[in-house]
Amino acid sequence: MTDIRAVLDETDARFIARRLHAVQVARLDGDLGANEQTALHERLRRLEPAGLKRWEANDLVTKPMERLAIIATKRRPLREHLEALFFHARTVDAAFLRLILERSSAVGRIEAADKTDTHPVGTGFLIGRGLVMTCAHVLSSALKRGNGVQLRLCGASEERCLLLAPVVAIPSLDCAVLSVYADELVPTGLPLSARRPEVDGVLVGDHVTIIHHPRGGPLRFTIRDNDVVDVLPDHIHYVAETNPGSSGAPVLNDEGNVIGLHHSAVPVRSARSVDHFLALDDSLWSPEMGLETLKCRANEAVRIDRLLSALRDELPKVADRGPRERIANVVAC
Repeated sequence: MTDIRAVLDETDARFIARRLHAVQVARLDGDLGANEQTALHERLRRLEPAGLKRWEANDLVTKPMERLAIIATKRRPLREHLEALFFHARTVDAAFLRLILERSSAVGRIEAADKTDTHPVGTGFLIGRGLVMTCAHVLSSALKRGNGVQLRLCGASEERCLLLAPVVAIPSLDCAVLSVYADELVPTGLPLSARRPEVDGVLVGDHVTIIHHPRGGPLRFTIRDNDVVDVLPDHIHYVAETNPGSSGAPVLNDEGNVIGLHHSAVPVRSARSVDHFLALDDSLWSPEMGLETLKCRANEAVRIDRLLSALRDELPKVADRGPRERIANVVAC
């Protein structure tokens, strides 16, 4: 079983370790310089920006980082154009809202179910025909509170509940995959972005969207003011509003593709007592106070490309042929 305190400790350790690295990265009065030049090149190549002179693009991606700093800070029109191109505006258009609303039909509330009642414990989403992804600690919580697990889909016009059976758990990445019991029609799984960050999967400064059930309540959308602040080998850090119940939610890029599995906040550790985190009122936090009282400085998702790789490794261990074939189809995409 995955312990939530252990998840918080590991998340905090990753964030602290990366701060030293981040200090050494030139942020260039913006976020462009915090990315590898190869990733910037791939983003430019994919988007083919209109009006960006080729020699300017070559300067951006082939010169050393100090040259990039000069380009980004001294030639402000170019910098502003690039930031608008790479990181988009704070507003969104109607087409994007329609896309996110469409994606929400595959996102639901993970509930612990017993004979008399249900208890919301997190968020989950469909990743393929009859397959649901959530966090391992969400599944652990569900199994402790009930004798069954279900996904309640609330984003569509008609609410539906799908009974689930655990198939694969990857505690090291806080991930679990479950299969739908009934072989009935279910919404199409969300598209997964297999692009690695170093080849334009996600850049520091990108906006992310989270579809989730904070506090076990109605489906909600976190769409802006949620920039990516760091990309790690297995994880992504970003600033976004989430709450207990958001764990297991899909983190989407501006193309509507899943780039991560939201699994934890990055807590603020006490300077007075390094073994404790801070509560919202700056007192020492304890698990008995509830996660909603925990003071946080960022959020963390597990990179979807790392999860797909891990699921490939787990395939031989899946005994049931049906779920094994479905997972194989997902990781092959």
